[in-house]
Amino acid sequence: MDFLNTIAAPKGSLIEFIGDGRAYVSWLVSAKLLCDIDAKQAFATYSTKQLDEVANEARLLREWFRGCLGIARKGSAALPARSSEEWLNHLNALFAMQSSYKRLEVGTNGWHLVVHQRYDRAEQLLTPVVESISRIFVKPDLTLIKRCANADCTLWFHDRTKAHSRAYCSPAMCGNRAKVAAYRARQKNINFMLV
Repeated sequence: MDFLNTIAAPKGSLIEFIGDGRAYVSWLVSAKLLCDIDAKQAFATYSTKQLDEVANEARLLREWFRGCLGIARKGSAALPARSSEEWLNHLNALFAMQSSYKRLEVGTNGWHLVVHQRYDRAEQLLTPVVESISRIFVKPDLTLIKRCANADCTLWFHDRTKAHSRAYCSPAMCGNRAKVAAYRARQKNINFMLV
């Protein structure tokens, strides 16, 4: 879900959290999709141009993913017909780029087998996001991933309510704004009728 919300407009002005390659790698670290050591290695290994191209591809993936979920919200859990096969092939090609290995490590609770990812090419920095996207597609009901009902809000959320009736990303923010607007509209109608 964090990936869907890498673009936001909290006070009406659009904020792009993955505007360039450095921002994308930093976002991967903050989302716990990339460790600090791999991020430092990426900054040392890849040029600004390479990282910016990866960030651009990530933004394209995000917009495609938002489009897919928008269609699912309208009742169809299928991918959009237009270029869906092309995108599916693209995602699988990114998966095929993965180069992982296992390491035996000692932690505070004993021995652990840990899978590590090798980043031999800049494009491999997309694989953690592709894996996250894929996990959402294999969930049984994409209609539970919703866009906030506030027209000015760009955020998405996973509706975990029992009745699946949640409409706003945050009841305290967007939900409260909607309640206040509805109250003001009712007061305006009451005052109009009294006059």
